[in-house]
Amino acid sequence: MKNNLLFLATMLYSFVCFGQITNSNKKIIGQYYDAVNSQVKFNSKNIELTIRIDSSWTKYVVGKEDNLERSAIKVNSHFFSFGLVSSEDFSDLDAVKSKNLGFRFGYQFQNAFDKIYMDSTYSRVVYKKYNTLIVGTKLGVDRFQNFNPQSSKIESAVPFVANISLGWNKYYFSNNPNGSGFSTVFSLNGQVNIFDYKKLKDFYNDTDVTINGNILVPTESFAGKFGTLDNNARGGYFSVATSFVSNKKLKIRDTELFHFAPMMHLSWQSFAGKSPIYNAGFSFGFLNSGFFGEKKEEKYKIGNKEKTAYYQKFKAPSLLSLGIDWNYIGGADNKPQYYISGTINF
Repeated sequence: MKNNLLFLATMLYSFVCFGQITNSNKKIIGQYYDAVNSQVKFNSKNIELTIRIDSSWTKYVVGKEDNLERSAIKVNSHFFSFGLVSSEDFSDLDAVKSKNLGFRFGYQFQNAFDKIYMDSTYSRVVYKKYNTLIVGTKLGVDRFQNFNPQSSKIESAVPFVANISLGWNKYYFSNNPNGSGFSTVFSLNGQVNIFDYKKLKDFYNDTDVTINGNILVPTESFAGKFGTLDNNARGGYFSVATSFVSNKKLKIRDTELFHFAPMMHLSWQSFAGKSPIYNAGFSFGFLNSGFFGEKKEEKYKIGNKEKTAYYQKFKAPSLLSLGIDWNYIGGADNKPQYYISGTINF
């Protein structure tokens, strides 16, 4: 019971400070981040801690000569990550064995917003188009017991894995982000697996039993992977998506509900020796806020002239996304797949 509560608590905390939207194949199709907060991420077979180790702030201006205006302040941050991966589910911590635990080390660079500058009435952004970037790399090993059908023996396997990932967003803010309308985000995400191995089938022990009333019920416990291990596999994926984030919350009568963000996406996924997977779909996101936070002003100098700037803090909203997509594999269409993706930011 305690382990289940720990799993639930860590799952909730994994949504803090970083927003990722994944399709039904668990591939990233969109992500919003502020390049400031450290993160803890958790799923059924992976625990990862990402810590910010350095940040720098960059000022952007638009205009010419004495008519210069600040347009944005962006953040460049460096992160280090360490994670544990398991061939078994972390949801049952008592069943996780050290011989099935692997690890990951990673580095990540994030470029994102801190402030977006407005005119003196907060009714117009100084500049409408901005880019954000996230680049990362990970390496590590998986560990599991491997039943090799060629030798008919169970051996310890420790395959090496390494990948490089990239995410890029193009934001198109509407003229008045505090009014009606949408901000548009065009997203590209991808990953290349430099070292990987062909995925193997799980096999289980069925010797354990549990007593349910007066009935003996056989149970299965994870024992290892079945198949010939090939650690020279290559693969990766690439996705493109467009989302539209409403500037104002949906309002019914006098009650404000949420911001909404429809998204359309396409992705391509390839793995050595297998037919590529083409995926397409759409989702509808429910957000607790738009991209803009509290309004503030500040003084700054350009040459000998003092100017007043008005800005709003950029914020990555909490969201719940409900979607549907389809896979196209080897000339055949699959049935529709439904998925839920969520993020809670504090």
